[in-house]
Amino acid sequence: MHNIIQELRGNIRVYVRVRPFLSSDKGVDLEGKLDPCVKVKQDGVGCEINRVEDGEVQESHKWEFDKSFPCPTTQDDIFLEVKEFVQSALDGYNVCLFSYGQTGSGKTHTMQGYGKGEQRGIIPRSIEKIGQYREQMKEKGWDYSMAVTFIEVYNEQTFDLLRPEGSEKRDLPIKQDAKGKTYVQDVNKLVTDPTDLKAIDDLMDTAALHRATASTDMNAVSSRSHSIFSLYVTGQNEELGATVNGTLHLCDLAGSSQSLTVPIASRDPPRLPRRCASTEAFARGFRI
Repeated sequence: MHNIIQELRGNIRVYVRVRPFLSSDKGVDLEGKLDPCVKVKQDGVGCEINRVEDGEVQESHKWEFDKSFPCPTTQDDIFLEVKEFVQSALDGYNVCLFSYGQTGSGKTHTMQGYGKGEQRGIIPRSIEKIGQYREQMKEKGWDYSMAVTFIEVYNEQTFDLLRPEGSEKRDLPIKQDAKGKTYVQDVNKLVTDPTDLKAIDDLMDTAALHRATASTDMNAVSSRSHSIFSLYVTGQNEELGATVNGTLHLCDLAGSSQSLTVPIASRDPPRLPRRCASTEAFARGFRI
């Protein structure tokens, strides 16, 4: 019934999250009156962008999404909306969530978050959710196991973000198996206990250490690559003779900003074509 409801709601959904002003935003007085140009309607669906000059709206664009989250939205609010996708992966479905937006808009914060408390993102919360579900299903004779991979697509190259510390960073080939399924060859696929919070934190720390970042005028540590975190879940019930296999892909895309609008603080010219090339490679990989 759960997955029937999800299909009725739509297998493809688009959400928008508007981040609040930050102390690092240039020209913003957090103590003064804040009037954001992006506004979310009270219905939680509509969203509009206004261009204001001399206190008057000169231009306005309006959209409707499956869900619109205003500035005060918490990490808990976001996960409450998407946690049903985690449930679908546990039921044997293949699920993918993309985080896309301008540099500094909060994509990595939404997907990964930071710390061990309320600021955790979708990835660590999804792992924790699987752990909770696994314990519940044990009473019904189901035994779940989970493995994870974490890769980075950067400058038409694919790197393993969970490679051992000190090991060589090398481009991993993208292959297809006999059934036409795309996979990354030689990537570390780590069996993980979803109830081991320390192990989960270590995974996230290792990935963050290896991911390519650069300073921009909008973000001190901006992700310059696409990252794909994949959860592979297998459930077995010996009494029923049943097995389910599901996958949850959580993708954090590189900042979409143009170099003319969001300059790279270090002024390193080679970085500009790198981001374009990695985007093209990423798109090709998902068309396979």
